[in-house]
Amino acid sequence: MSRFDIALPAENRDWSGWRRGRVVQNGHDLADLAGSGEGILIGVPAGLCTTFAFRVPTTQAELFGPMVKAQADKRGLGSSGHPLVATWTVISQDQGETRLSADVLGHDLPETMGLPKATGYAASARLYRLPSDRLTLWQEHQRWVLAANLDGRLTHTQVMSAPVEDAVALAQEVGLCALLLQGEGVSPENAELQICAVLEPAWMATFRQNCLVPVEFTAPLVPDQRLVSAALRDQRLVPASVVAARRRATTRRRLALGACLIVAVYLAAGALLWRYSVKVQGEIARLQESVDQNRPQVEEIVLAEQRWQAIEPAFDVRHFPLVQLNEIAGAMPPSGVVIKEFRTSGQSVTVTGQARDVQLAHGLVEAMNKNPRLRGYEWAMPNPKVEKNNAASFDIRGTWKYAKSQQ
Repeated sequence: MSRFDIALPAENRDWSGWRRGRVVQNGHDLADLAGSGEGILIGVPAGLCTTFAFRVPTTQAELFGPMVKAQADKRGLGSSGHPLVATWTVISQDQGETRLSADVLGHDLPETMGLPKATGYAASARLYRLPSDRLTLWQEHQRWVLAANLDGRLTHTQVMSAPVEDAVALAQEVGLCALLLQGEGVSPENAELQICAVLEPAWMATFRQNCLVPVEFTAPLVPDQRLVSAALRDQRLVPASVVAARRRATTRRRLALGACLIVAVYLAAGALLWRYSVKVQGEIARLQESVDQNRPQVEEIVLAEQRWQAIEPAFDVRHFPLVQLNEIAGAMPPSGVVIKEFRTSGQSVTVTGQARDVQLAHGLVEAMNKNPRLRGYEWAMPNPKVEKNNAASFDIRGTWKYAKSQQ
């Protein structure tokens, strides 16, 4: 965390870190002074942020943005390759017209000023309580900055071209700018000039002699906390590079959070699976113990079943030879079929005979398969042998369907 909460351009090439109305730290490079910018409001020098005022023929706030862009393009502040970064405030509204004061960030902002964790960006002139209805002159990064104020609202900032030490050239340039600003209506008529700087008496005397505007010399400007709070609420002047860096940081945080959540879900699922596995293993162990305890009884049951299966044919009526022969005879047609031989072993039956023709032989097999008492057997017949008198000798074999399951 930085020791200061506002970074402003100093009179020389340095940056000043302000806290509670006084400078607590100085540094030549903003990035080295402020680090990542965490908790710091950056005051953008007037050389990198242009402030101007203009009138628009509407009071609808949703139209102010496009009109600010149009005015910026008209003044050559826009760039086709860079998005316009600007903010604006309403100075006054009257009879369907609005006077706006706009701050437009230069697209040539140094990379060292792109601090992704800065709390905000604002034109440095917006952070000073400038004297109302006066022109104000102060130094930033070895350049003089002229600001116009109308009804207590900042309307214009301009970086002077005259050298810092040349009082005569600066006085003449200020006088000319004062006339132009009065003509544009962004400063009151006959506005006085207030110079906020510590200067040599000889320099002040020379400037006063050559300036057409009444001059007053005062102490250097100090940032106003109320104006600082207002600037923090307006995030429209944040550079595009900082916005992109913040988005990337947000994306990285979201990805990291998502990855942590996924890992947490996997760990929770793994813990649940492990606990379930331990539980299942315990169930398996208990079941195995029960199986081992019941194994002798199970073996006795299996042995009894095997014994019963061995003697079952002796008690099953379907295996009695007379019953089988009676059912086969019942399946025979009234005439045309003669049984010559019948053999049975309980689970296997063979019927040998002769039919008047092949059709009667196949009809007999079909009738035997449909007989309720014979359905326990699977009846099959190889192709009958046709004799010289067209009679068909057949050999029908029946196999007990449940023989394999009873083994």
